[in-house]
Amino acid sequence: MSATILVVDDEENARHYIDSFLTAQGYEVISAATLSEARQFLNSESADIVLLDVKLPDGWGPSLLEETAQLPAKPPIILMTAYGD
Repeated sequence: MSATILVVDDEENARHYIDSFLTAQGYEVISAATLSEARQFLNSESADIVLLDVKLPDGWGPSLLEETAQLPAKPPIILMTAYGD
């Protein structure tokens, strides 16, 4: 059984490349373009790891850190951004 990785990024190209790379490495990948989509997935399913963009169209990515701390399954979250500051 492979790990499930939730990729949360509003950039479609970034999601595509990350998804393709991780799938080729044998991971199951779920994609979300918004915090809302990520929340829906995490409230109904579980992920082994979350790759989370900082700036999303519906909010600040790190806000998901506190929310996932309240869930029964607390996946590790790796923050990522294309912004330098």
